[in-house]
Amino acid sequence: MFPSSVPAGIECTILSTISDAAWWLSIPVLFVISGWCFFNGFEHVTFQWWVGKLRNRWWRLLVPFLLWGAIFTALYCLLGNKSSHVAERLVEHRVTDFIGYVRMVFNFNEYVLYGPLWFLRALVVCALVSPIIGYVLAVGRRTCWHRMMSLGLICLGGYAIGYVLHENGWVVCPGYGFACFGAGAWLAVHGVRMQSLRQCRMRLFAVVGNSRWCQKWLLPTGMFVYVTHLFINRIVQYSLCGHLSGGVGRLSALFIVSFVVSAGSPIVIWHLMDRFCPRMLALLDGRGYHQVTLKDRKD
Repeated sequence: MFPSSVPAGIECTILSTISDAAWWLSIPVLFVISGWCFFNGFEHVTFQWWVGKLRNRWWRLLVPFLLWGAIFTALYCLLGNKSSHVAERLVEHRVTDFIGYVRMVFNFNEYVLYGPLWFLRALVVCALVSPIIGYVLAVGRRTCWHRMMSLGLICLGGYAIGYVLHENGWVVCPGYGFACFGAGAWLAVHGVRMQSLRQCRMRLFAVVGNSRWCQKWLLPTGMFVYVTHLFINRIVQYSLCGHLSGGVGRLSALFIVSFVVSAGSPIVIWHLMDRFCPRMLALLDGRGYHQVTLKDRKD
């Protein structure tokens, strides 16, 4: 929320607590929805089903992960020429050469630049072990008792896998992310519809989400905003660092400015890229180059 150089006051504590609560609540929701989407329409495990899912995850997860990693590496190297602190971190973690870049990809302990994309490696693992989840779900369809047993096995097994990977430095979440992915898969297989969650939303959000303006200008940019906001927000934070003193009113105003710039800049960049280089944008936001090519052919 704030650079470490800002004195810890009651205002900083309150705003940081709100941010932390949103963060920790969003992670389980992310993995539950991912598990539900992965197993939505699932009938039984086949090799074709698994390969199709892995091919989809290649474009939606691995390709963006590698491309954004290279982009962030280049940006931070450029930033290292302006900031001695960033330069020291780059040298310390040896990320300025190819071996350092590969080390970042495969070891979370060496992970400096990927920031918001921490969860993609966990979702790749979930895709790799999805046949095991599928077999357990298929066997556990018989009775209510079997269904509850299958849910418990999947959550415990997922937590164990996540914990082992976390201890070996490959993922950040210690296990609950994998357990939530399994819970989402269980919900999908047993016919729980995520659309029913709409009933829990306030009418205001439903109206905004269904508006033409929102669907055209905001919804398509979601992944791009999420990936880039942290890097832009860091720049905004350190630019405002000298002004982060005063009461809650001033801090809140600077917080709003930081939010608007960090979210607004990626939205503008996304629409410019969509106009001038849509295929590269499709690779970066997880749609895949082939999907844009197919759209061009239809047009």
